[in-house]
Amino acid sequence: MHSEPGCIGEGRDPASDPAAVRDTMLAQIGPLAGAEYIALGCARGRVLAGTQGGLADGRRLAAADVGLLAAAGRDRIAVYRRPRVAVICTGDELRPLGSVLEAGDIHASNGYLLAGLMAGCGVELRDCGVVADQAELLCRRLLTAAVDCDAIITTGGASAGEADLVCDAIAAGGELLIRRVAMRPGRPMAFGRVGRSWVFSLAGRPAGVLSAFLCFVGDALRRLGGERMPPEWPRLPATLAEPLAKDHRRREFVQGILFERGGNWLVRPSRSEGGRLCSMSAANCYIVMAPEETRLSVGQRVSVQYFGDRA
Repeated sequence: MHSEPGCIGEGRDPASDPAAVRDTMLAQIGPLAGAEYIALGCARGRVLAGTQGGLADGRRLAAADVGLLAAAGRDRIAVYRRPRVAVICTGDELRPLGSVLEAGDIHASNGYLLAGLMAGCGVELRDCGVVADQAELLCRRLLTAAVDCDAIITTGGASAGEADLVCDAIAAGGELLIRRVAMRPGRPMAFGRVGRSWVFSLAGRPAGVLSAFLCFVGDALRRLGGERMPPEWPRLPATLAEPLAKDHRRREFVQGILFERGGNWLVRPSRSEGGRLCSMSAANCYIVMAPEETRLSVGQRVSVQYFGDRA
């Protein structure tokens, strides 16, 4: 096992700095080899493989880009292959949609959340179903998915407790590069490789899945598909409309609602009586609390990471 980049001590289980995690992923992951030649009419949303028609390699084509290539007389273009991404959800408590839930059961929603998040990443999704919390079953499913997939995303089985199954499975079948991230939600996120597949192990809770995907995994998949990624997504200043507090020394991504009032941009935490999933659905940004910040007051300027239609 490699040492983790930018480790931050937290007892016996140090966690990696979020910025170092993103840098590590984008440095390790390169575009898939080989280009496909497609008709220009099918090009919107694909990633250019090589400079063509004045557009740079690694550009994800928008409608205006397709028009520009058409004006240049290009009827066919070279694009990167779409990554094949397997999704595996782990947990004894997971049940299919439509099932009658018994005590302790929950519906398996993370696969649907990930499918929606990956819709804009230009990937081919492989749903590998639900796996019980058993090490042997999980190892077998990872090895099977790694045969013909470029990346694997798992949810659950990556907590700091006794059910830390996915990290062990990655280490047993390949190489574990990152085990924890010093952020909340999303701390139980691991990254490694099994066979030729990159593996992203995310938390079991949807809020942790969302934050890890928006901060790291989405950009890693886009890079795997050839897209050139920015060094980091820009953060915007906004005025806090409600107080915030936390009781830990990790970076926290608070689900927020960015809105305009009287010509000023304000932000408040997304809180709903419907629970965490309703709050997540209502949010359009994260309010980023630095590790040293434990209390933020109304009227204070804060850093906001807007995700808008990326979620």
